[in-house]
Amino acid sequence: MAESSPLYRLEVVPLTPLFGKRDPRFSYVSTEPVAIGSLASISFGKRNLTGVILGSLPLPGPKPDWMKPIGTIILPAFLIDHQIRLAWELSEQLYTPLGLVFKLFFPLQRKPRAVQVNSTDTPSGKKSPKKKALARRKSTRTAKVVWEGMTDDTALFCQLIALSQKSLKAKKLLLILVPELLAAELYATKLRALFTEANIGCLSSRRTPRETYLLHQALKEESVDILIGTRQAVFAPLSNLAEIVIIDPEKRLSYVQWEMAPRYDAVIVALSIAQAQNVSCRKLSVAPGAEFFLPDTATVRTGTPFHFDTQRRLKTIDLRKGYKKNTKERILSPELIDAIRQTEKDKRPVLILARQRGVSRFSLCAKCQTVLRCPNCSAPLSEMKNGSYRCLTDGYRSPLFPSCRECGQMQFKSFGAGTESIARALTEAGLSSKPIILDRDSQGLKQDFEKLISTLTETPTPSIIIATYEAATSLPLGQLGLIACIEADQGLFFPDFQSEERLWREIRCFGGKLGDGGTLIVQTFEPDSKFWTAWIRQELEATAAELLEERKLLHYPPYFSFIRLECWSTKGESSLQVAEKTEQQLKDIAPKEIEILPRYLPFNRKNRYHILIRFPAETEPPKALITALHSLDQSVKIMHNPVSLQG
Repeated sequence: MAESSPLYRLEVVPLTPLFGKRDPRFSYVSTEPVAIGSLASISFGKRNLTGVILGSLPLPGPKPDWMKPIGTIILPAFLIDHQIRLAWELSEQLYTPLGLVFKLFFPLQRKPRAVQVNSTDTPSGKKSPKKKALARRKSTRTAKVVWEGMTDDTALFCQLIALSQKSLKAKKLLLILVPELLAAELYATKLRALFTEANIGCLSSRRTPRETYLLHQALKEESVDILIGTRQAVFAPLSNLAEIVIIDPEKRLSYVQWEMAPRYDAVIVALSIAQAQNVSCRKLSVAPGAEFFLPDTATVRTGTPFHFDTQRRLKTIDLRKGYKKNTKERILSPELIDAIRQTEKDKRPVLILARQRGVSRFSLCAKCQTVLRCPNCSAPLSEMKNGSYRCLTDGYRSPLFPSCRECGQMQFKSFGAGTESIARALTEAGLSSKPIILDRDSQGLKQDFEKLISTLTETPTPSIIIATYEAATSLPLGQLGLIACIEADQGLFFPDFQSEERLWREIRCFGGKLGDGGTLIVQTFEPDSKFWTAWIRQELEATAAELLEERKLLHYPPYFSFIRLECWSTKGESSLQVAEKTEQQLKDIAPKEIEILPRYLPFNRKNRYHILIRFPAETEPPKALITALHSLDQSVKIMHNPVSLQG
């Protein structure tokens, strides 16, 4: 009688939220061994899902009746051991089900076309890592963190070149994290031009599924020398690391994933990777935040950040002079236009910064002065070229002829400067050069994006560049002759405890892009404000001390830690009911040093109540609180040390 073929028991984690379950693994049977880290289709209840295989062991006896067969193996051996261990750790840190965390490691969930996938990979034979083993390993290693203050963008790029040469000589992988997509592509292009024989990969959302898959395979084969990427690069199969470099780590709006769950911070994830692989993590900042000047034994702080001086100075233009109530608002003052014209005549590049892309920042009804807002999220609508209006938050587009929700009027007045309106103002001023616009709209199409890369890397640099603050902060734009900040004060009106510090960092960050003899011009209605007087003239340490003292008095980070809970409506409960239940549940188990602050509605939000948990930074959250956070319903989104307490 022929012997029956051996069966294998596979431990699979479905890529779906499983709240309240301590062990998210489910058992399936297979007629052949499957590599750990493979992506497979599974039958889960009445649904067909995908799941990650974390264990593959021979079945000791006959197949139980309840055990279902495994489905198709979609991506064999896609994850390496390092990624699986990191996923377990992030599930604990982010209070998020393991299945949702694993989704971050799969930028694609099907085999890309025209790619050969080897389905005969042998399994490693290892069991999936346990949480207790992770905790013991974490406590025995400490990553070396070096935070370097750079004098300008040129010095930062020279440091990148030196680190690249060092890693290439050691034949190890150098990971460079960049906050913005366009900046990642520019850095990759510049380094490829210098290191022509090196394999330099760029990982961002601009990569196609096929390019992403091939880059992941190359990383597993250790054939990539330098990897440059945005925040999703931390989930790539990283091995044989030389060092992790983070450019502008204080730009948390770009490094933090806040659009969906799990809401991770790529800088914190990078530190976890450095700790796990026992490599150093280096932060490079032209304009670091106040925490750079805070003594900390865990971080080595070196270098001198940018500071304005006689060679690279800051100048303010008082918009109150000559301003009349009944005259049309001017986006660019005559003095600024003269400065742009003179800089262009000197054949030096100019950068003009706008707070918003498009035509305007917001619009008012011409009759009742009501702000035109998005019906979905209540954010102000911005005017478009064709006369309609759009929401820059969720993408809503109004009809071509919208009406005021209060009085029905169809005429609106637009206020604020967008990138398009600045370009119009330059044309009206008679400037000869056609400006290059850098914003999200100009990077939408593939051909437009590639044209931008080609234009910004060519020599000489384009004479006039118009960009949003977010798009231009981390761009390696070279030595600029003039930088103009339009509506620089507008960032202070955002309800955020870091708004003042963000402005202080932004101004110095742009100053670091100036060449010798360059000038940064700020148009403001408050030229006597401390931002343009005392904070520019005094030493950086003095300004940082003011900011840190204010944070300490108000119990803000880094002296206190926050956990923000965002409560969403469910089928049976409103957001308020979810918040009330969650607040009471946490208050029942919180010790004295843990504050459960009252629920509140964020600025400009009609629903989604928030709850803040605050505790001293040196205090670890108690186990009871951690257990409670892990057991919360999926309608509650958790964010540790959020960028803003409002949105």
